[in-house]
Amino acid sequence: MPAALLSHKDSAPSSLVSLLPLELCHMICREIGQLKDYKTRLLLNLALTCKHWLGPALDALWKTLDSLDRLLALAPPMALRDAQSEPQDADADHPDLDWTRFEVYATRVRGLDVRSVDPAGYNSDETEGASDEDNSETESGSEEESSEIEGASNEENSEHEGSSDGDNTEREGGRRARATKRTVRGRIRAMEKAMGRRVRASKGALRRRAGDGDKNERESTSNEENGESKSASDDPNDDPYSAIIRLKSKRQGPLLPGLKVLVWNVDYHTLRMDRRLGCVLSAFITPTLQEIDISLNNSVVKNFANGLLTLKDAILGEWFVTLPDAVPCLKTLRLRGYFPGFPLDFIGRFERLEKLDLGDMHMHPLGWVKAPLLKTFVALTTVREFAVVVYIEDAEEIAGDFSIFPMLETFHAENTPPLEGAAILKGVSSTRLKSVCFAETCPEVEVQQIHSLCKVLTKFSATLTALKFDLEEVKDTDSPQGARVLAAINPLLELRCLEKFHMSPHFREPNERPPYLMVDGDIERMAFAWPRMQDLRLNLRLAGDGTTFRSLITLALQSPCLRYLDLYSIHVPLNRTDLWKIPEANHQLIKLTLGRPTYSDPEVFARAIDRLFPDLKTDIMEENLSIKVLDLLAAVAKERRDSQEITGLMNQWINTDLLEDDVVYSIAPKGPHVVVSARAGT
Repeated sequence: MPAALLSHKDSAPSSLVSLLPLELCHMICREIGQLKDYKTRLLLNLALTCKHWLGPALDALWKTLDSLDRLLALAPPMALRDAQSEPQDADADHPDLDWTRFEVYATRVRGLDVRSVDPAGYNSDETEGASDEDNSETESGSEEESSEIEGASNEENSEHEGSSDGDNTEREGGRRARATKRTVRGRIRAMEKAMGRRVRASKGALRRRAGDGDKNERESTSNEENGESKSASDDPNDDPYSAIIRLKSKRQGPLLPGLKVLVWNVDYHTLRMDRRLGCVLSAFITPTLQEIDISLNNSVVKNFANGLLTLKDAILGEWFVTLPDAVPCLKTLRLRGYFPGFPLDFIGRFERLEKLDLGDMHMHPLGWVKAPLLKTFVALTTVREFAVVVYIEDAEEIAGDFSIFPMLETFHAENTPPLEGAAILKGVSSTRLKSVCFAETCPEVEVQQIHSLCKVLTKFSATLTALKFDLEEVKDTDSPQGARVLAAINPLLELRCLEKFHMSPHFREPNERPPYLMVDGDIERMAFAWPRMQDLRLNLRLAGDGTTFRSLITLALQSPCLRYLDLYSIHVPLNRTDLWKIPEANHQLIKLTLGRPTYSDPEVFARAIDRLFPDLKTDIMEENLSIKVLDLLAAVAKERRDSQEITGLMNQWINTDLLEDDVVYSIAPKGPHVVVSARAGT
C-alpha cells in the first residue's frame, strides 16, 4: 500500500488488530473483475493490501454501500440462523456471538444505496403466480386491457408448446414466440397509453373506481400479503429481508450506527407489498441520518395503478410515525412511487427538514394533497426545497387558510395542473422563493389557467429569478390559430428580477404539438420587462412567420446579461444588402439555439448572427444549429478576427515615425480585406 494511504498503525500492526476476513477478500476480488471504473478498481486493489482493519483504503471503500452482501457476509453466522429455530432471547442463548468483525466495518458506512430490492422476486414461481393473481385482482379497473394481454399470453404459450417437437420446429416456434412477445409489448404500450389518457381525462372515473369493487380487491390483496409474509423463504441468501430481520433481532441498536444517507428502492413485480418493509428499514434508522430516500416502484405500475392506490399498510404507517423522533436531525426526505395508504401527518414533525421531495409520490385513489395535510406543514419552518405532484386532486380540495414554508427557495410541481399548483402557492409565505418549475403532461391546459398561475407568482416578484413551464399542450379557445403566449404569461412581465425563463413541451418535440402565436412585439416586451435575463428558452412552434430576425436584434440591444437563448421558430428574410443595416452589437451571448429557422442564404444568416453575437462558442452548439450554419459561423468569426488583427497592426504602423509627414494614410475595410490608401498632403 502506498505510504500516503497508511496510518501510523498500518506500519506497525499490534496484537489488537487482525487480518482481513477471507470472505471480504473474496468479495473484493469478485468486484474487481466486474467493475470497469478505473478509480474504483484501484481502490479495491488498495483495499486488498490492507493488513488489518485500520487501513484508510477500507474507510473509503466502505463509506458508501450499494449492496448488503458484504455486510451480511461479515455477520456472525449464528446471527443469521432461522429465528424460528432460536429461543426468543437469542443473545442469552449465544453469549459468545462475536460482533467485532462486523462492527469494525459497519461503523465505517456513511451511505447505504440499495436499489431494486424485491423479496418476492427471489422466488420466480411465486412471483409468476402472484402476477397471474394480480392480473385477475385488477380486472375490475381495466377489463379490456387485461383480456387483451391474457389473449396474447395464451397465444404465446400455445406457440411455445408447439415448438418442442424438433429442432426445425423449435426454431420456428422461437421466431413465432419472439414475434408474439413484440406483439404483447406493443399491446401493453397501447394499453398503458389508453389507461393514462382515461385516468387523466376524467378524475371522477378514478374516484368511482375506489368504490365497493376496489374495497373487496383491497381486502383480498391484504390477505394475500399477510400470507406472503408468513411464507417467506427461510434462507437468508434467498430473502434479504429475512436476513436483515434476523440480524436485527440478535443485535442491540442500528446495524449501521454512523449512517447519514439511506436510499432504499423497492421494485415490486406484483401487487403484494411486503409488510416487513418497516421492520427492515428500522434496522438502519439511526439518529445520525440526514437524508432518507424511499421509492416503492412496480415494473407494471401503469397496468395496476388503480390496485396500488387502493392498498393500505398500517404497519408501514406506524413505522413512519416513529421516524421524526428516531431521526431528529433529518434534513432531506424523499418519498417516490406508489405507496400504500397511511397517514402523512408525521411529515410535519420534522423540525429541521430542509428538503421535502414528494414530487413523484402517489397514494390513495382520491389523492393525498389536501388542505388539512398542508396545514400540518406549518411547523416546517426550515424547508428550502419542496416538490409535489397533484395528479388527482382538485383545486377546491387544496385551497385553504394555511401559511407554510416561510424559508422556501425552490418549488417544483410535477404532473400538476396550473390551478392546483396556484392553490398551493397561495399558501406559501416565503419571502425567499427563487425558483419555480411546473411540469404538466395533460393536454387540457388552457391559457386562462396559466394566466391565473402567473398572477399568483407575482407575489414573489421581489425574489423570483428562475421560472420553468413544461407544458405538453396549451389550448386557447379565443385564438383558433394557436395559443397566445403573451396572453398566458402576461403577469410575469412584473417579475423584474427574472433571470431564467423556460417554456417548452414536456415530452414531445415542438413540431409535434399545436402552434403558438408570438410576434416580435412580444419578444420586445419581454426584453424590456426582464433586464436581468440570462437564460431565455421559448421552445415553441409558432404559427405563420412568427418572430423574425428583428427579435434577435432587440435582445442583443436590450438584454445585455443574456448568455443562453433558445428560439425554436424564427424567420430570417435577409439578403446581402441588409447585412450592413444590422448593428454590431458585440453582445456576449455564449450559446444560441434555433430549432427550425427559415432563411434563404445560410452565409447571410451566419454573417448576421456574427454581427450581433461575436462571442458564440460554436464548439458547444453542435446540436443547436445546422452543421452548415455552424461551419459558416466559424469561418466568419475567423475572418473577423483576422481583419481585426490586420487593422490593429496597420494602426500601429501608421502611428510610428517611419511614415512621411507629407503623406496622408487611411485604412478602410473592404469585405474580408483591409485597404490602405495614401495621398499627398497639402
